[in-house]
Amino acid sequence: MKIKLISITIKFITIVIFLLLNNNTNAQNIEVNKTDSILVESAALLEVTVEINYLKSYLWRSISFGSNDVAQPFISLSYKNVFVNLASNINYIPKNLPKEQYSKKVAYDEQDFEVGFTGNIKKLDFEVKADAYIYFFQPVSPSTAELNLKLSHPIYKNISAFSENVIDIAAYSGSYFNNSGLNWNYTKANTDFGLQTSLGFGNKKFNEAYFGGETNGLFYWGSKAEITQNLKSYYVKIMGEYNLYAKNETRTITEKNNTTNFSFSLGRNFRFKVKK
Repeated sequence: MKIKLISITIKFITIVIFLLLNNNTNAQNIEVNKTDSILVESAALLEVTVEINYLKSYLWRSISFGSNDVAQPFISLSYKNVFVNLASNINYIPKNLPKEQYSKKVAYDEQDFEVGFTGNIKKLDFEVKADAYIYFFQPVSPSTAELNLKLSHPIYKNISAFSENVIDIAAYSGSYFNNSGLNWNYTKANTDFGLQTSLGFGNKKFNEAYFGGETNGLFYWGSKAEITQNLKSYYVKIMGEYNLYAKNETRTITEKNNTTNFSFSLGRNFRFKVKK
């Protein structure tokens, strides 16, 4: 079963790269019939985003998992308010993986699946989703699943407040994580700018599972900056991230006071008209 899943996901990664780099797709050569094109720019019902990227470090909720120089290619599909995302983790330099965390050093070591929906109530935007994380050759990282609720509300011009609430329902059942803060987003011409500042909180179960700690509470302050340049159906994004650990316990366990990251992404957006 695992071998079959790995084979399927390798094919998925290949498709991501092919879709991203193939520039021959257009409204004339993808047709339902002679007059109705699937690919359209307006009134799209199905949107697909394909992205390949480079990340200096593997950071997840400010936590460094010892992997540097990675890629996390993904495909995102959304129809109306429903979305499905598939993402992988690829180690560019497998030989540098920490021996204590891997039974076998491999390039492809993780597959994530995500399904959810979005909506709004007046000015309150919400997103509800389920995530599955499948890890390969990582005996200290069991595969798991989570439920996630994210809320967002505008507070002033381009600034909004958000709160992400996550609870594990599998390997670390009862583990709870919250990330809350402020987002600033601004668009000028074809360039999007984004800034985020937030505080991360974990309950005792979360800290036990991911840090080996024994108490709950605030464990980091994080900040992130992004610039996205939109080029017709393509986009290029650069991201920088800094996280400062708030608890001495966390600093002692991780042997770090902070974590940083940098990424570069190349993506492509598709819009398809779904024939009824």
